[in-house]
Amino acid sequence: MKRALGAMAANWLRKPENQERIKRTARDVWGKFQQRREAAKLPAPAPRAHRASDPPSATPPPATMNEPYSLRAGGAGLLAMLAAVLLAGCAGGPPEDPTEPAYQRYWQCAYAAAMPYAADYSVSPRSAAARAQSACDNVYRAYRDARISYVRSVVPAQDRAMATTLGSQAARERYKMVTQRLTELVAEAR
Repeated sequence: MKRALGAMAANWLRKPENQERIKRTARDVWGKFQQRREAAKLPAPAPRAHRASDPPSATPPPATMNEPYSLRAGGAGLLAMLAAVLLAGCAGGPPEDPTEPAYQRYWQCAYAAAMPYAADYSVSPRSAAARAQSACDNVYRAYRDARISYVRSVVPAQDRAMATTLGSQAARERYKMVTQRLTELVAEAR
């Protein structure tokens, strides 16, 4: 699974528009860092003298507030900048999962098949979920095959057998989650 995630990240980074996004973000962050650094080198302006015409509440700001934030925060500003650069690639959000429509069809089929059993007290909620799953076996197989082919498409060629296993396991985990959720829904509907 780690390899598949690494492969997905590598595929995302291979796209020129994503590389340009990372470079642009890094340039922006570096420019802001340079501006702060230059501002820190300039002498701080002298605090304004209190005049008799000023209202009593107008006091000059403390001298420490004239220092740039990066100096007051120590290395935290630099650390935040580095974190922003490293996370810049995540700004676009996670990539779309192409198997999601197949999963949604599978969930809708299983849900529609399970809900008629909510009024039938002769069938346990777990049995109702199992019957719904068996009624939608062909839709589940279509989802499983889509998941396998997607995982196979993002891993290197030498790991195709592993990708098949990973895709099957991911589909099976969703199958278990759907069974659990259907059992809960039927029990709640009663």
